[in-house]
Amino acid sequence: MNQEGNPFRQSRKRQRSHWLTIHNQRGRVAVHMWKQNAKTLIYAALGRKTAGVDGRTALLPQSKIKLVDWAQYRAKTWTPLPVKRVHIPKAGGKKRPLGIPVIADRVLQARVANALEPEWEARFEPKSYGFRPGRGCHDAISAICLTLKGKNPQRMWVLDADLKAAFDRIDHEHLLAQLGAFPARERVGHWLKAGVVDRGRLAPTEEGTPQGGVVSPLLLNIALHGMEQAAGVRYRKLGTNAAESVEGAPALIRYADDLVALCHSYDEAAKDKAKLAEWLRPRGLAFNEDKTRIVHADSGFDFLGFNVRRYDGKLLIKPSPAALRRIRERLRAEMKALRGANVSAVLHKIDPIVRGWRGMLITADRGFYAYRLWEAAAEAGADLLWRMPDGPRLPVVRRLPDGSYESFLLDPKVRSRHAVQRHRGSARIEEPSGIPVRVVEYEVTNHEGKGEIFCLITTIMGPDDANAAELAAVYTGRWEFESGLGEIKTHQRGRGAVLRSKSPDMIEQEIWALLLTHYAVRHLMCEAADQADIDPDRLSFIRSLRIIRRPVTDQAGFSPSASRESS
Repeated sequence: MNQEGNPFRQSRKRQRSHWLTIHNQRGRVAVHMWKQNAKTLIYAALGRKTAGVDGRTALLPQSKIKLVDWAQYRAKTWTPLPVKRVHIPKAGGKKRPLGIPVIADRVLQARVANALEPEWEARFEPKSYGFRPGRGCHDAISAICLTLKGKNPQRMWVLDADLKAAFDRIDHEHLLAQLGAFPARERVGHWLKAGVVDRGRLAPTEEGTPQGGVVSPLLLNIALHGMEQAAGVRYRKLGTNAAESVEGAPALIRYADDLVALCHSYDEAAKDKAKLAEWLRPRGLAFNEDKTRIVHADSGFDFLGFNVRRYDGKLLIKPSPAALRRIRERLRAEMKALRGANVSAVLHKIDPIVRGWRGMLITADRGFYAYRLWEAAAEAGADLLWRMPDGPRLPVVRRLPDGSYESFLLDPKVRSRHAVQRHRGSARIEEPSGIPVRVVEYEVTNHEGKGEIFCLITTIMGPDDANAAELAAVYTGRWEFESGLGEIKTHQRGRGAVLRSKSPDMIEQEIWALLLTHYAVRHLMCEAADQADIDPDRLSFIRSLRIIRRPVTDQAGFSPSASRESS
């Protein structure tokens, strides 16, 4: 590539002077992210402004520290208090009852959930997606898509089912029996029997778990564990961590108390419904007959806010009419509330609702690229900026004024078929066509004159929206931030190490100390590079850190919180 006039090439002196500034900014971003993570963890564990029947909250740092100390050392004799019943609106004009535990019970429930969840995550069925870490609605919809897509899918009859008041009707004895010898089993039983205060009146709870408790979603999943087996779902192992459904068996996808069973015939779906109803009975649960039906995939069904239906042999998944209606109602309410406001205020409020993923930019390195992955990510609506892996260059369709060019990504299957046609000398060769992209290419060189070509592809097609230099700077910023965060969190702090401070203020001080140490190490590396007349980026941060640590005999031999108390 011609180096003259290249906007991405910097002089060595300018590059070195800018080096420390970049790492300083990188560290500040890391500190900001760590502060947000610390706050998120604290608020997730202790709650914010929602009080239970005792009216207590823990909004100040001092209150949070006292509550954590109590949970750690003095909570053994605690007796659970009743939950406070509140009602929130739900679809159809009905009200959903929620049970709000007191903040002390919420803290203890979070601790129990953290201990119970790993065991059950290893046992839960593969197509259970509700209230589980790393899983969500879109995973459940993807499982349905994989089963119903194609020209001739086998499971075309759908049992679209919903459980009636699942949280409120779980049988306590059966649930506790599922927990087995879990150490906190007795405490869980006390939470289930604690009672509920509704409009100032205390009522006993003979069944169910409060919908609103920290541990309640996990308990619901435990109570419903085994539903796939009861429906006759069977899997064939493909390896250590992979399996596929056995032909002739139904497929069941569940999200909390909503589920669909995909069957081969109407009779099979009816039999599955009868078997599941019998399986649910000892658990205190039953189907909501008003929302449970058996339909054909060509007729369609609604699940988790999506409408799933096959049209003339093609599967189409789109937002359900009810979901679209909710968006329209929300927009209508916002517009009424914004009457008389200026245009800027209206756009600020409405834009996030309408756009969703639109306007976001997702960056990824060359180890992340794949045609199918790019296709799926682009369909989500966000703009993409990914680095292409090393290999042949993409074809140039049209050169753009900023030095980038328009091109296209070709499906690997189409590319291989096109290559075979050309090799055989076929008289009719398919014209290559694919997903349109814009390509930004530039070269990064070191002081020895050796360069590396960076090839970025993006969905932002117009240079007026973002020119090549701006896109290259955005990608460089992503790389700088990820590298800096990895150096501080993984290498400098130590793999698996945790912060030892016990208050938000001291956590901030501890993070600040890590940042100063990182900056000092980088500064020494820059000075060493200047003396050796080499590029600072050629020095290894890990090796530099090891050399600096050698003369340190007592690394952080004190507790930050302890030192503060002693002072």
